[in-house]
Amino acid sequence: MRSDLENRIRQTGMRLYQLTEDESPSVFKKEFWIGKMLERSMQDERFKVQMFRFVDVFPYLTRADSVAKHLTEYFSESGLELSSALKWGIKLGSSTKLTAKMIAKSVATNLNGMARQFMVGANPREAIPVLEKLRSQGFTFSVDLLGEAVVSEMEAEQYLNRYLDLFDLFDQAQKTWSPLGNSPGELDWGHSPCINVSIKTSAMYSQLDARAYEHSIDKAKERLRPIFRKAMQTGAFVSLDMEHYALKNLTLSLYRSLMEEPEFGEYPHTG
Repeated sequence: MRSDLENRIRQTGMRLYQLTEDESPSVFKKEFWIGKMLERSMQDERFKVQMFRFVDVFPYLTRADSVAKHLTEYFSESGLELSSALKWGIKLGSSTKLTAKMIAKSVATNLNGMARQFMVGANPREAIPVLEKLRSQGFTFSVDLLGEAVVSEMEAEQYLNRYLDLFDLFDQAQKTWSPLGNSPGELDWGHSPCINVSIKTSAMYSQLDARAYEHSIDKAKERLRPIFRKAMQTGAFVSLDMEHYALKNLTLSLYRSLMEEPEFGEYPHTG
């Protein structure tokens, strides 16, 4: 009986492998270009930097010739070894206004497609139906707001308010959700909150700096306290992202310091 089951598993696996092997990606599919761009970014640090620089500035390029110009400046003149197809596209896009418009439209379509691979919505309200569909398939999620690179205290305050609004919105939504795993109560599988939120510590204070250790922790906690209170009110899990090595020790100390406060020390859904 067991041997028969193992044989059927192997046969199914081989069939799936053959189906995958026979699927040849087309250069006319956006999935092909997204895959190529991401693969190249993983292999080439310089290309990754240039690609994300271009993605960052692209929303502000309102004219087709500006798109073509930036493509040329960021890629053709950067000393990067590019594929012949990409070189051809950049050269063509720089040649005439008509081809520049064609290239700009194609770039916009593919960048939007690539963004959709990583972002489930332009705002929390738009994201909820996507996340609810994931839950219907048995998946949970962790939400992270984009735009956390703050350079002023005004931006940091806006970022804080965006998160407080997110908790309120998701709290209303979760009232219609059934816990996953057929578990009693309100927790998925009996132990995991339905709402899971990740926070960038660097967005809590615009001057966060390990060289001003205690000051940075004190200022960041001023904005983290309302977030943790809101998480407790909604029964959500909240975590501090380990963003990069330079802030590792500061983030750990910030978390420990916050959880040592009596108000938060007993709340189990943090990390």
